[in-house]
Amino acid sequence: MKYCVLIMDGSAGLPIPSAAIRPPWNWPALPTWMRWAVAGTVGLAHNVPPDLDPDSAVACMSIFGYDPKVYYTGRAPIEARSLGIDIKPGEVVFRCNPVTIQNGLWSATAPVPSAPKRGTF
Repeated sequence: MKYCVLIMDGSAGLPIPSAAIRPPWNWPALPTWMRWAVAGTVGLAHNVPPDLDPDSAVACMSIFGYDPKVYYTGRAPIEARSLGIDIKPGEVVFRCNPVTIQNGLWSATAPVPSAPKRGTF
């Protein structure tokens, strides 16, 4: 048997009519999603323990069978490993989002540099 686990992370947003932004559940692909739903099993699950932040990394870890209370140490180690960065025992990994400030306004749309190398910033 084959399974497709569709995690609609970030899809709970509300429409913003003034910006013509529609949430994913209101996109043109909705009929396709409806066909998938009819052919499969659909439901809701509470997969984030109540005492942890409702973070998508926590939720996904829980969905795939890992206890986030045991294994979740933050988003940085997960993203570092996804980039192929080896984390040695005793090392600390930080994660940050680059931002640009122009004319007193900040934006998180700064260009993302290539994967960092150990010891560089």
